[in-house]
Amino acid sequence: MILLGHELKANVKSLLIWSLTIAVCSAGLVLMFESVADGMKDVAASFSQMGDFSKAFGMDKLNISTLNGYYATEVARIITIGGAMYAALIGISILSKEEEEHTAEFLYTFPRRRSYILVWKYMSLLVLLLFFNLITTGAEVVSFFFVNGKIDMEDFAVYHALTLLMEIEIASFCFLLSAFNKRRQVGLAMGIAIIAYLADIMCRIVPDIEFIKYLTPFYFSNVADIFSHADLEFIGMGVAVLVTVISYLLALTINSRRDLKV
Repeated sequence: MILLGHELKANVKSLLIWSLTIAVCSAGLVLMFESVADGMKDVAASFSQMGDFSKAFGMDKLNISTLNGYYATEVARIITIGGAMYAALIGISILSKEEEEHTAEFLYTFPRRRSYILVWKYMSLLVLLLFFNLITTGAEVVSFFFVNGKIDMEDFAVYHALTLLMEIEIASFCFLLSAFNKRRQVGLAMGIAIIAYLADIMCRIVPDIEFIKYLTPFYFSNVADIFSHADLEFIGMGVAVLVTVISYLLALTINSRRDLKV
């Protein structure tokens, strides 16, 4: 518990910066809905007929002049991309920072197994993601009270639950990479998040690479699919759980056996 509290304290600044920035941006876009709704009615039909572009961003199955469609196609993308990048950042940093900052010599001399330290490190990662989502989701819920329009709260809840699972998968995979590295590979982590997002877009446009939908966590958590009531991708969710568990176990094994730079 002491290590958990230490990690939360050490990461509270970045948590507040990321969560409040994304919360303000997403809530601000929601509050703009009434001022752009009339204009959206004029272009909704055009956007829905833009071929692959419409298909990639869900505009072919959602009416962007409604609050549901506007939220799914415009607002939620900020949460999706921002959450993935934040998850990648904390996942890649939480282990490797000890060697990079030369604090491993202090931390790993305590009379505790490395596995004990790793468990609490991973727990802190999950708690940070939970707080991130509580702050950003809470800001959106509050903003809904100030606009005319009805959001489907069931779809909203499903979207955020699956987004949290997506973030946990990305954070866990980057947590595994962190166990390999003596320095924080922030560029690599951000690249993984962005490539995974682009993979979701590409597999919706190019039928020949549709199989990669099982490799990207953005596919099963796609907000347009959820708000258009498409079937949930349970295989993708299962893959996410499997990747999360395997990443954690491999990180535990690798970090427990390799020589650490102190």
